[in-house]
Amino acid sequence: MKDRDLAFLLDRSPVLEVLTIISSQTDVRLCLVSHSLRCLQLGLSSLGDIVVTDAPRLERLLLWRTQRHRRSGGNKFSRIKIAKAPNLSMLGYWHPGQHQLQIGDTVIEADTNKVSPTSAIIHSIQTLTLDVNFDIGNEVKTLPAFIKCFPNIQTLHIRVRELLWCILQPVSNFKGSNGISSTVDVFTL
Repeated sequence: MKDRDLAFLLDRSPVLEVLTIISSQTDVRLCLVSHSLRCLQLGLSSLGDIVVTDAPRLERLLLWRTQRHRRSGGNKFSRIKIAKAPNLSMLGYWHPGQHQLQIGDTVIEADTNKVSPTSAIIHSIQTLTLDVNFDIGNEVKTLPAFIKCFPNIQTLHIRVRELLWCILQPVSNFKGSNGISSTVDVFTL
């Protein structure tokens, strides 16, 4: 499905609440403007740029086993930009080594540890699921800055790529950071 076909589909579906794209054979690029969509799920696909421009009802953004888009020019990240999604409460399977998050005008990526607290905050996120390769130091270093973007997290899930790291590093390093008060799960697959 081409970008314009997906835009056409969304434009002609004013009551669509759930959009799931699985196993796309082309890079998924999406500029989301929808006043009805509540859940966007992208899985087993290569991602281009995903821009949530205006989605006032969007509650869940789930990325499952996605691969980064192979752009010319050497950019190794798929950019996910969240401009306007005031009800977004769940952000899932975020992989800091593959996905570049942009909140408003602020970019948070695996090799950046400096985040302005006022310009890059989404207060509505309550559940955050991260997919982290702990063999890559920049991904680990990004976690505290990344978590600070979501001050109202109640549940944090971290999928760990290396079990050894879980044994050597206590999870309590992240617990309490940024008001995480309910649940911190670390699991391996």
